Amino acid sequence: MTATSSNRIKTTDIIYSDFLNDLVPHPVHKDIVRYINEHAVTSSIRNLILTDAGERLYTPDVGGSIRSLLFENINGATAESISMRIQLTISKYEPRAMALNVVVVPYYDSNAYVVTVTYSLINKSDPVTVNITLNRVR
Repeated sequence: MTATSSNRIKTTDIIYSDFLNDLVPHPVHKDIVRYINEHAVTSSIRNLILTDAGERLYTPDVGGSIRSLLFENINGATAESISMRIQLTISKYEPRAMALNVVVVPYYDSNAYVVTVTYSLINKSDPVTVNITLNRVR
């Protein structure tokens, strides 16, 4: 995003901010690049869904633990289990968002699930949609 006079983000407009996972410095001003507002919460939700419990040092209970369900038979029951686990993960570990809808669609030919999470920030009413494709790695 480029900052011009018409789309400059004021500090008072920033409600939430998170650093990128790789802590890459900005090429011009050498500060660490960060996500703000919806982008920060979307990144956090994506990370929570893709993280298994026990992966994070010092916080072993954080994570969605979805990976184990990807090795089950691909069907509607597994998709429903994934959906419920994602809703529980968001409500438990992401206090900035309220999950409105989680839809998990199995794709039998590619052996994957496409997850669509619709959430709203707790201080805004506009819904935000995140799409994530879950594949088995092995």
